[in-house]
Amino acid sequence: LYEAIRNGDLETLKSILSQTGEAYVDVNKIIMRSHNDCRLIHVAARFNQVPIMQYLYDNGGQLEILDRMDATPMFYACSAGSLDATSFLASN
Repeated sequence: LYEAIRNGDLETLKSILSQTGEAYVDVNKIIMRSHNDCRLIHVAARFNQVPIMQYLYDNGGQLEILDRMDATPMFYACSAGSLDATSFLASN
C-alpha cells in the first residue's frame, strides 16, 4: 500500500483494497505500523498525491485523522512541502 500511494498508483491501491473481500473497507482503519501508525491519507499528503487523497476522501477518509504522534495529514503535507496536498486539505 505504501509504495502504491507514494508512487501515485491509484489503480494498484484500488486493487489492493478490493482484495479484502469486504463490500466496504474503512480506509481510516488501515494503519501503517512502520510509519508512526499513520493512515493512508497521511502518506498521500506527504507525497503530494492529490488524486489518491481525493479517492480516500470520497471513500470516507478523514482529513483530520491523527497518527500516533498526533500529526494530521496537513502536518505531513506542510512538512514535506506538498503544496497541492496542502491546498486540497485546506479547501476540504
